Amino acid sequence: MNERRSFNVGYLFLQELCTQLRIDKICRTIKERHKYKYNLQAILTDLVYARILSPSSKLASYDYCQTLLEPPKYSLQDVYRSLSVIAEESDFIQSELYKILISFIQEIIVSSITIAQTTISKLKRKAILSVMVKVRKTVRINCNYGIIYGC
Repeated sequence: MNERRSFNVGYLFLQELCTQLRIDKICRTIKERHKYKYNLQAILTDLVYARILSPSSKLASYDYCQTLLEPPKYSLQDVYRSLSVIAEESDFIQSELYKILISFIQEIIVSSITIAQTTISKLKRKAILSVMVKVRKTVRINCNYGIIYGC
């Protein structure tokens, strides 16, 4: 009964980020240009997790990944084999990530502008309504005192 009960789960938020960055699509494109049998996406994302959460050597990163909730299904030799592909495709990976990040930034800007416009519209409506209420009260008060002729 030598079962492991403690796992590192700090990578789970990074997993979502890697999904949003479409690393899977990038790795599929790379696989079309190279012949290998290992899972480049799993290796690349695990290297990212390890580099952020526990910066160290490739060997120590591989060992760290063994402690994750979802340990790797690839070998250390696969990590070393993948490094040449990652190095060769580095410019492509960076350019694809750049395009995706620009797209995210544009979406954030558009969302922010929409939120700002909605907020401004609501504030304008509130301001107009409060002015109208004040004008009505003033007109009623003036009518009651006979200040405005024709009331």
